[in-house]
Amino acid sequence: MLAQLRDRFEKFNNPFVQNIGWMGASGAVIRIFRLITTVGLARFLSPYDFGLVAIVLTTNEFVQVFSRNGIAAKLIQADEADIEELSQSAYWLGWLVFFSLFVLQCLAAFPIAWFYHDNQIILPICFMAISYLLIPLADVQAARIQRENRIKVIALSNTLQITTDNILSLALAFGGLGMWAIVLPKVLVVPIWIYVICSNHSWRPQGKFTTKHWGNLLDFGRNVLGVELLKTFRNNMDYLIIGRFLGLQELGVYYFAFNAGLGISLGVI
Repeated sequence: MLAQLRDRFEKFNNPFVQNIGWMGASGAVIRIFRLITTVGLARFLSPYDFGLVAIVLTTNEFVQVFSRNGIAAKLIQADEADIEELSQSAYWLGWLVFFSLFVLQCLAAFPIAWFYHDNQIILPICFMAISYLLIPLADVQAARIQRENRIKVIALSNTLQITTDNILSLALAFGGLGMWAIVLPKVLVVPIWIYVICSNHSWRPQGKFTTKHWGNLLDFGRNVLGVELLKTFRNNMDYLIIGRFLGLQELGVYYFAFNAGLGISLGVI
């Protein structure tokens, strides 16, 4: 019997099962705090506030999709002999990509505000773009951590970042900041992710700026980016349509209901 029990436990003592365990535990903690935050935000924010937030976050999501361009996936699957050179190239290419996304999102804020007849969304859309100027500091390290199958670190960074985001949102909403209670923490918690990732991987950029392998990295990511674009359109077009034709207050009710209900269950899945 002891031998049978030992054999059963050994089946769970492998990286795949352990990684699922870490991600599952991280997801559980995040969902608990998200549920508490959802209840609190419903108490302190109006449907109109949620409507503004929906437009800001949806705009950010449409721009951010271009950061999921397959560069990290290339680093994860690269041959060991190529990883150092590819990491150097990906680091500098990342700065170009994310700075371009920062500019793109700031410029997009103005036509979006015109489209929805509300200039209040210009500043928060531009503020959300600041995170793009921070992500390259740890983007390569995050990819290499996944390459090394250390999902525990990824789970820890996600838990700390998103839980802090939820706590800050609740506190700022209680302080009467309206939609900024949700927007501000999205940028304020990025340094937490950077610290956890960088402190758990020793890789740092070496040498001068280089464009070597950029073509290889971008060519690999074309199909990845195409899939991500289609997925983003599928997940967010309803927000854009409702906000334009029914109004921001109605969008706020829909956005809150969708995320408070399906958001939690889909997150667990």
